[in-house]
Amino acid sequence: MAGNQVAKQRLLRWGRGLRGSRMSSILKNLVRSSIRRTGYDTVRRSQLEIGHDAYLDIRSNVVRSSIRRMGYDIVPKSEFEIGHDAYFDIRKIIGSNAPVIFDVGANVGQTIDTLRKFFPSPIIHAFEPGKATFDRLARAHSKLPYVHLNNLALGCKPGQQIFFENSDPYMSSFLPLGPDGWGQVTNQRDVEISTVDRYSTQQGIQSIDLLKSDTQGFDLSVLEGAKGLLSARKVRLIFLEITFQEVYEGIPRLDEIYRFISDHGFELVSFYKFYYLHKRAVSTDALFIQPQFQISGAWLSVPNVAEDAQPTGVVQYRDADGCLYPASQIEGMAAATK
Repeated sequence: MAGNQVAKQRLLRWGRGLRGSRMSSILKNLVRSSIRRTGYDTVRRSQLEIGHDAYLDIRSNVVRSSIRRMGYDIVPKSEFEIGHDAYFDIRKIIGSNAPVIFDVGANVGQTIDTLRKFFPSPIIHAFEPGKATFDRLARAHSKLPYVHLNNLALGCKPGQQIFFENSDPYMSSFLPLGPDGWGQVTNQRDVEISTVDRYSTQQGIQSIDLLKSDTQGFDLSVLEGAKGLLSARKVRLIFLEITFQEVYEGIPRLDEIYRFISDHGFELVSFYKFYYLHKRAVSTDALFIQPQFQISGAWLSVPNVAEDAQPTGVVQYRDADGCLYPASQIEGMAAATK
């Protein structure tokens, strides 16, 4: 009995000795040894900061590896700087709660939904030429405040052009499918085309905070139709998809698009997520800014640029007005002018 009492007293004294830092240290070691037996390990929080290791070992954190398997990641707050998330950057640069935005190639409204999460009251002018796609767009977004839906396309000059509707609505375009394209053309029809400049004049729009274009290879034509506003430095940001592979016939190359944008005074903010096909980059999104504008605030007063100023460089397949066309339409255009 006396021996049991002595053992009990020793156990109590040992337990009291584990309080505070000693108890914390023992528990930490127990937790870490348990995690190590699973093939992982713990690391100090400072080791996960930017600049510590360019290739963080996914074994460094059990929770992080689990989240990564779901297609996500945990990143330090410092990573949310320019270049990490396009819409975060757009919001940070524009600053205004009610920016004027052109959503060219609106599809079924994915960009509209995203922009409305980042801005309280964005004024969005959306353009979608596909009939069935526009119907879906209108059903979900026609009653939203400050959202103006237009069932037409924007290009380099007003008129009509053949629109190739694809079995995958995302692939519908004014350009025929190229060797790297997918889906099937289900319909061809003439579609009305306006321009950024003409629409802006008709609507009394004097400046655009964000010109977004995702038109499946037609983006350079959209920009060419905005020469007036671009030359007058009345467009603050350009956000567009750039395609590297021959998804469409006669699609403009990266250097042609970049030259046009650069010649109008824009500078690259960042490329964002890359998409891949056949183990090669097929497309990415890019954000460009007029450097004369503040990062966040009002427009700055800048000298006007001559509206007739022409960018340097020649792009293939242009008509007398400088508009870009796919190769398959060149013969028909030539025959029509004879």
